[in-house]
Amino acid sequence: MLYRFLYVFVVVTVIASCTTTPEVPENPFDDPSLGVPTDSIEAATADTLTLDPNSLAGLHKNVFKPSCANAGCHDGTFEPDFRTIQSSYNTLVNQTVIKLDTPNVSINKRLVPSDPDASMVFYRVAYSGLDEILYPMPIEASLMDNDWMLNKETYIQNLRTWIENGAPNVSD
Repeated sequence: MLYRFLYVFVVVTVIASCTTTPEVPENPFDDPSLGVPTDSIEAATADTLTLDPNSLAGLHKNVFKPSCANAGCHDGTFEPDFRTIQSSYNTLVNQTVIKLDTPNVSINKRLVPSDPDASMVFYRVAYSGLDEILYPMPIEASLMDNDWMLNKETYIQNLRTWIENGAPNVSD
């Protein structure tokens, strides 16, 4: 009985191993005559896209990342964190100001949607140079390799417009 079982097992195994393997489909990327697609995702990076300058993505590309997310500033060491678009949004919008060390300012939120004048981030870039205690942001703008000093008024207006529009997130 055991021999008969082993015999059937060996025969079934031999027959199963003799079947042909399914044909592997041809990989189209193996063809060297194919060029790089012109509409590839790689071609559409944040550096090459034309972003609405009044949007969070536009502000992050033009202002927050090059002017604020620098070593020792808003690079994740302390909030707001401007390293990414989402960390910018999450650490700005409706967040309480932690360090309020000026008696002349009664703003207690980093950013209040639809109200730039109640938003500390707007005050710091637009007005804090008028305050003797708070330095204007970005603090070392003239020393950085960016275009803040050339486009300051435009960027401040872009920030105001974004906040007045309700400070929408990129997914809104």
